[in-house]
Amino acid sequence: MNVEPDWVSELYSFLSKGDRESSVDLLMDRMDDLFYAGCFEEANEILQKLDLARLDPTLWVCLLSITKATEEHLPHRASLVREIETLLVQIIPDRAENLLRGLR
Repeated sequence: MNVEPDWVSELYSFLSKGDRESSVDLLMDRMDDLFYAGCFEEANEILQKLDLARLDPTLWVCLLSITKATEEHLPHRASLVREIETLLVQIIPDRAENLLRGLR
């Protein structure tokens, strides 16, 4: 996969408009579709290419949540967890540990 899927651009668009609910729904639905279809390589590539700076902490936690059950199929997830942990500690240090509990 060399080009990001259209839904990722749509995700960024929802967030730029402040529509967090639609962005969460879209992220969860599309990633779940990939996992259900067994498209773990594509899902892993998406994890590598997502621009975390364009997402918010809610989406970061959703991303870790939806990928937890399939982590053995997603080599990039470990790196993603570290990146998100670093961001959360910088932005909301008093809540980072609680938000990450059970998602590492």
